[in-house]
Amino acid sequence: MAFQAFTGIAIVGPSNDHLSHDHSPARRSMDTVEERIASFTNWPHGGRLRPIFMAGAGFYQFRVDTDAVSCFNCNVVMEGWNEQSDPITEHRRAAPNCSWNNDTYMTTWDERFHSFHTWPLDIKPLPAAMASAGFYHSNKSTDAVTCFSCKLILKDWKKDDDPIKHHLQQSSIFRPCAWISKVTNQPAQYTPPTPPATPPVSAPASIPHKCEACKKTFPSGNSFRKHRRQSHKNIGRRIGVPLKRPGVVFLGRYRVSKATKQRMKHGRRGNTDLFI
Repeated sequence: MAFQAFTGIAIVGPSNDHLSHDHSPARRSMDTVEERIASFTNWPHGGRLRPIFMAGAGFYQFRVDTDAVSCFNCNVVMEGWNEQSDPITEHRRAAPNCSWNNDTYMTTWDERFHSFHTWPLDIKPLPAAMASAGFYHSNKSTDAVTCFSCKLILKDWKKDDDPIKHHLQQSSIFRPCAWISKVTNQPAQYTPPTPPATPPVSAPASIPHKCEACKKTFPSGNSFRKHRRQSHKNIGRRIGVPLKRPGVVFLGRYRVSKATKQRMKHGRRGNTDLFI
């Protein structure tokens, strides 16, 4: 068994990189990005070594009890990863002849374009635009695409999406893509998504109030309370619930005697001095 270290990472299995695109059943099952991502169970690393990045570099988890991974294409097995490792760089060092990871796989526009033969044209960006942005269709059962150079994986496309714009923005999060920057003459620069605008909080609508003494209506509680203090200060004291006592009736939020209620009726006919 060969053993060679690259920045603390060990090759613990044969690198059969001369078997380019071997289609044995064991490795054919890891051809898709989703299958490789799903293989990472109990994976001990994060950051640059998250499963999506390892899968993007062609790796799937080789042993669930360690951090050993294997390339689905060249069959190299590597372990001993550290948080500063770049999966793509280490893959190229360990298996320089791996056709999938050495910038020789899907390098031409025609190869990338023809990979989109099952691409839904009506709801996704056109294959020509995807190929021009460096992407090829890496999973025929989904809309996942992969950049042939930086191995960026993107999916969930919408018809109006700009592949080049998304490539420039998303590749800068982890590993800026030198190819797309060179082709477009633009730096890979990440732009965080704009959060949705928070609607302004409107003041609660005023609730109209009606005076039970004089039957006037007021647009708000403040105007009603002002009217009550100025016009009906002698009617009676304020209470929270009606009092059921002989000779007393509940009028609005006040208790008044029947005699007072009769006086109020006369006052509404013109004797307004009762309410001052």
